[in-house]
Amino acid sequence: MEAFAILLIFAALLIAGPAMGAEFQKKQEEVNRRLVTFIIENYDDLAMGATLDYNGVPISKRSVITRFRYCYSYIVMTSSRSSGMYLVDGLDADEAKNAKLICQLITAFSGWWGIPWGIIYSIQFLFSNGVKNGTNDDTVGDLMQRIQNANNG
Repeated sequence: MEAFAILLIFAALLIAGPAMGAEFQKKQEEVNRRLVTFIIENYDDLAMGATLDYNGVPISKRSVITRFRYCYSYIVMTSSRSSGMYLVDGLDADEAKNAKLICQLITAFSGWWGIPWGIIYSIQFLFSNGVKNGTNDDTVGDLMQRIQNANNG
């Protein structure tokens, strides 16, 4: 009976990560859409160096954007994903805190099952999300440049 319970828990963890990840990813696409729409609508002001208000957070072309990473595994396969884009100055907002927590939970419960990448990604993502508050490698100005390049190309 114990073996059956262990197998049931194992199966639940294998299914839970991808299921949670799929639903979470849909919400994060909406987060990205809202931020990109705001930037497009205010492109000229931001390009001129203005500091605007985005959901109670100051935003300028120098504002740093972060994403939280998460992964889930199926024994021999590991998938990694990113959350939506959040302004580093707004990480105390509930939406950003929730995204970080969900990424940490998905990774902690179902990321480490994959060999070897699940273990590697899980340690890397749990550390970068927890200690570094995500991957802070973009600014609003970088995103504006990509939007401009997409419109021109």
